[in-house]
Amino acid sequence: MKLDQFLEGVFDLHCHVYPETGLEHEARLDDPGLIEAMRQAGMGGVILKSHLWPTVERAYYLQQRYPEVRIFSSLTMNRVSGGIDPLMVETAARQGAKALFFPTWQAANDLERGGFSRAIRERLPLYGGREIAGIRAADNGRLTPESEDALDVAKAFGLLVCTGHLSPGRGPAGD
Repeated sequence: MKLDQFLEGVFDLHCHVYPETGLEHEARLDDPGLIEAMRQAGMGGVILKSHLWPTVERAYYLQQRYPEVRIFSSLTMNRVSGGIDPLMVETAARQGAKALFFPTWQAANDLERGGFSRAIRERLPLYGGREIAGIRAADNGRLTPESEDALDVAKAFGLLVCTGHLSPGRGPAGD
């Protein structure tokens, strides 16, 4: 089986956009180049993801340019895009978002373990030295009210929900 045959109709559910944290951190392809490669491979579609902002506008304009590939947007609930905020979830969903990611580099788990947050500190020097409290979606084994509300909105709009960089909840507070 050729690679293109394997990719026919496939959806990428987690595709990072470019530029993300700055133009100096180049990706192999920018957004149009990526979508064009998907189109040529016969892929069915993609959910665009950003750690920094909702991707609704990107998806909208790319969809106009490449109508043969289904292009969906998402929201990642880091503080820079509103945090765990049901209003942001509703706003993104009403603009076409199809996926919701819980916090990634601003999740308590990521910060405590030095995950992707470490790369963000390097890429964003003004942010790098700041102390930041990690976002927790749960407290003492129970979802926070904001997390429950965000999930209710996601359910109402039929969004795919992804855990982001939350912990599996093994610690005393969990994420």
